[in-house]
Amino acid sequence: MKKHFTILSLLLILSLTPFAHSQGKINSTKRLLKAMKKRYDGKWFKAFTFIQKTIRYNAQGQPSTPAIWYEAIRYPNQFRIDIGDLKNGKSVIFDADSAYSFKQGKLTNTRYDPQHFLLMKGGLYYYSLKKCLRILTKGGYNTDLFHANTYNGRPVYVIGAKKGDLKTPQFWLDQTHFYVVRRIRATRSAKVLDVQYTKHQATGGGWVEQKVSFELNGRLVQVEEYTNIDTSPKLPKGFFDPTQFGKSHWYKEQ
Repeated sequence: MKKHFTILSLLLILSLTPFAHSQGKINSTKRLLKAMKKRYDGKWFKAFTFIQKTIRYNAQGQPSTPAIWYEAIRYPNQFRIDIGDLKNGKSVIFDADSAYSFKQGKLTNTRYDPQHFLLMKGGLYYYSLKKCLRILTKGGYNTDLFHANTYNGRPVYVIGAKKGDLKTPQFWLDQTHFYVVRRIRATRSAKVLDVQYTKHQATGGGWVEQKVSFELNGRLVQVEEYTNIDTSPKLPKGFFDPTQFGKSHWYKEQ
């Protein structure tokens, strides 16, 4: 009887073992991406919109008057920002590897400007694992470098850097929920951009941060606060098509 009781106890313990343990230890970029896709593939929202309050800080740490931006993301690789009053026609559209800038409703600039961060924010749930690894490598992230760490008192996984390295391109992800809490990369002027994501909320089968802080070489330069988050938006047809700019918009004044 004692032997049977011990076996039953062991089976009960195994049945209560957390999901992460059952899939093997996460100790590499590939294993982390596999775990993320297993958790959220087919569940994570396809698109979301939000209104953003943007505050910029000068070299003396003084904040600017908050500006209102209207933003939309459609995974895996489309992102649009409308800056200020929509009637002003000031916007930038990121579509795959290209960016299109508009002023007063007119296209003023086209450039190569892939937004690799969209991959880890939700784009990976719409790509194969192999393609995800290729995109990270193309974006300058060394997928062979991986370690566990802590951030704001919570355990995280870090892709792209060794422990203690806060300059190399890297993503930090919450170990429990797999959302991005931090990313670091170098700018074109060789400065270190440190982006911190906080106040995450569960919605649409995934997670969305409600506050983002940007530091440049350790100095706070911008804070963004999200409101009116919608993970099932009705985006107009052609909304990310630069040739259709100005014809329609998801935001409707109340």
